[in-house]
Amino acid sequence: GADAVCRFEATKDQFRKGVQTVEVLSPLRHGENIAVQGEDIPLGSVVLRPGQRVGAAESAVLATFGKAEVRVHRKPVVGIVASGSELVSLGEKLSPGKIHDSNSFMLAALVREAGGVPKWISPVDDEVDSIAAAVEAVLPEVDLLVTTGGVSVGDYDVMGAVYEKLGASTVFWRVLMRPGSPLRFAVKDGTPCFGLSGNVAACFVNAQLFVLPAIRRMAGEPQAELPAAQATLVNGLELKPIKPTRFLRATAYVERGELKVAAAQGQSSGMLGSFVGSNCLIRLNGGETMRANGKAEVLIYDQIQFR
Repeated sequence: GADAVCRFEATKDQFRKGVQTVEVLSPLRHGENIAVQGEDIPLGSVVLRPGQRVGAAESAVLATFGKAEVRVHRKPVVGIVASGSELVSLGEKLSPGKIHDSNSFMLAALVREAGGVPKWISPVDDEVDSIAAAVEAVLPEVDLLVTTGGVSVGDYDVMGAVYEKLGASTVFWRVLMRPGSPLRFAVKDGTPCFGLSGNVAACFVNAQLFVLPAIRRMAGEPQAELPAAQATLVNGLELKPIKPTRFLRATAYVERGELKVAAAQGQSSGMLGSFVGSNCLIRLNGGETMRANGKAEVLIYDQIQFR
């Protein structure tokens, strides 16, 4: 007939005339400390929905219901091919006119963050046959391909010829944005192929806006694009209005309940250091300028700071 449970620490043992008794130190309410059947997850509730990542909490819920196996999306395998005769692999000694291949490591880390599995090879020279051979070798093993370098209009920008040689169908080339305008998207035998700029900032922005959403979608995530929010700009930059949409690296943070954003000072397409510590991109539409204390749209790709 009991209708409540008293916690052990709210009791006191006593011995009276050789008889042990228990004193309850505080009054109890009806139903106190009783777990009602179905109070956690009521009958008929949807436990997990398609597109949810299986993390610690989800794993515990599945185990609670005795589900040892569930159907999931396979992590997309993403091929990464960096082209450029100036590139050398990490660990190799630099000689005059050479630079380390940093884009491949950056892209590999971004692919992992988006839920994919990176597969990359050593950098290849700016030659159509060399790049085509590298792409042909890796394509059968990947679900999506990313190349970096060779997509603009210079003498060594041969990626268009590479896709033509491979028989890939180009869907679009060039986007009205900065950085990252010379972006190429093609499809080869059903495999999506993204040709990104070799400039590190352009490569990063292109990856955030185009490649990573594709990976998330292939992994079954319903929210593929970067979340957007309005933030108060704490600093302005001397930028001339241009027709392309700008994407500026910046740091968003919450201060006294308000979302604020500080634009990085270095915005060149070849600058990498200003990405360190940044967590969002300010979207500046064509023809717009930015002034301190104005509102700015931010696309958030990393954790927001609280100050």
